[in-house]
Amino acid sequence: MKLTLLTLAAAVGLSTAAQAANLDTLFNNSVELTTEVGGQTIVSKLMYNADGTITGANGSAGTWEVKGSELCTTLTRAENGQGFTGCSPLAAAEGTNVGDTWAFSPSDAVTLNGKLVAGR
Repeated sequence: MKLTLLTLAAAVGLSTAAQAANLDTLFNNSVELTTEVGGQTIVSKLMYNADGTITGANGSAGTWEVKGSELCTTLTRAENGQGFTGCSPLAAAEGTNVGDTWAFSPSDAVTLNGKLVAGR
């Protein structure tokens, strides 16, 4: 299976914990995720919605939720037609400001670099 950024993306989910978290800046902007796959740099733009959904600039779709101290994503439609479920630290998104960057590894096979960019 060819790994693409969107099949490995981590997104966010709405729950009581999410409502308590400071995710407003995340909801009003977009996350640009970058990774290397097979020597190729892949960049993807995801938008996290306060209703617990995520959308991608390329038609990707899914849901998110907060589980403890993690943001967990389920992509039901991804760039390569395959879904993905994974979690990343809540601290990477909570209180994030435009321009902030972070790195995380949703699997042993890949590291994603996130950046909060202005606008939707």
